[in-house]
Amino acid sequence: MATQNTPGAPVTELVGTEPDVLAPGVYAGTLDRIEEMDTAFGQRLAWRFLVPGAAADGSAFELTGWSNRKTHRGTKTGDWIEAMTGRRLGKGEALQVDDLVGRNVQLVVKVDELSGFNRLEDVLPPAKAPQAPVAPDPETEAAFAAFMAQRNAGTAGNEAA
Repeated sequence: MATQNTPGAPVTELVGTEPDVLAPGVYAGTLDRIEEMDTAFGQRLAWRFLVPGAAADGSAFELTGWSNRKTHRGTKTGDWIEAMTGRRLGKGEALQVDDLVGRNVQLVVKVDELSGFNRLEDVLPPAKAPQAPVAPDPETEAAFAAFMAQRNAGTAGNEAA
C-alpha cells in the first residue's frame, strides 16, 4: 500500500545563502575522519580535514577532499598518505585509518569559480613548527575578493525579484 504525503505549511519566504569558504591559500589542518561515499563517480573516499579557528565564528572549519581507494604513486590517496606518514604504502601493506586521524598536514585550498565552494587542491606534509593558517599572498587575496564581489553582485540583483 502506497503512503501519501500530507500537505505541509505553505512557504511564504526564501532567504538567499552563500557557502562558507576559506580564501585560497595554504592552511594548517588535521585529518578528522575518512568516509566512504556513493557518488555519481562511484565509490569515493571523503577525507574530512579540520582547520582550527578558521570558521567565521572562530571554530574549526571542515574541508573535504575526494579520492578513490588507489594508493599508488600519482593518486590522491597515495600522495595524501605519504604526506601524513612520510612514506608510501608497499604493495599489499595495510594501514589503519585510525593511524592517520589527528595527523597534522598543510592543506592547499582553492575556490571553485563555478560553485563558489572550496576545493582541496593538495595535502602536504605538516610545517616544521605548528602554525596558524597562512594568509594568502596579496595577489591571490585580491583575486578572491574580486571573485566574492562579482558573486555577491550577481546575487544582489536577485533580492528584488
